[in-house]
Amino acid sequence: MSRFTLPRDIYYGKETLKTLKGKKAVIVLGGGSMKRFGFVDKAVAYLKEAGIETKLFENVEPDPSVETVMKGAQMMREYEPDWIISMGGGSPIDAARAKGFCSLGIRLFPLRTNSHAIRSFTG
Repeated sequence: MSRFTLPRDIYYGKETLKTLKGKKAVIVLGGGSMKRFGFVDKAVAYLKEAGIETKLFENVEPDPSVETVMKGAQMMREYEPDWIISMGGGSPIDAARAKGFCSLGIRLFPLRTNSHAIRSFTG
């Protein structure tokens, strides 16, 4: 039997952003609906109020490609965020987690699936 353990937690729920501590964060976004509906501005405002500098990684496609993940991982290595925050559906969450692994030097072997294992929760 093989085992793969993900060394990261997922925090979610209403007002979760208000509880984060740190200096830097990256918000990973999909196609743009989170931005259009004002959720990103609200999140950035919460983080700014907490003293957390924020960068956006946008346009993560459905079933994120290896290229998208590696581009994001490079951003993570250069920026060194305390938090990787994903907003939207399963693809931004998948991409955020993979970028976190890759930025730590962990080799990732992407597999395509027909459904997302991780779902997004909104508060």
